[in-house]
Amino acid sequence: MKKSLPALFITLIAMLVILSGCSPSQADTQDMVTSSPQELPSYVKRFSSEIQQTYLLAAEHAETLSYMPCYCGCYESHGHVSNLDCFIQEVKPTREVVWDPMGAT
Repeated sequence: MKKSLPALFITLIAMLVILSGCSPSQADTQDMVTSSPQELPSYVKRFSSEIQQTYLLAAEHAETLSYMPCYCGCYESHGHVSNLDCFIQEVKPTREVVWDPMGAT
């Protein structure tokens, strides 16, 4: 019994990691896409006006933020390399924006 306890613990931890996941679900991903950088995603609209303004400023000053490194540790967990990555995942050629929820948390 004592030998199987660590294996059970590791299995439970692995299951929690798999079930929780790091990436949003497809339904959440749809809430993260807008047609332009001036349009906020629905999840940001649930936050304070300061958070909303921060997202709009991030979109407006994307180039500047792309040169500012992020030190919150999100590189290890999400692959972010700049402050911009905490707000915007991608701007598509169609100008659609895939926003990142990290800046709101």
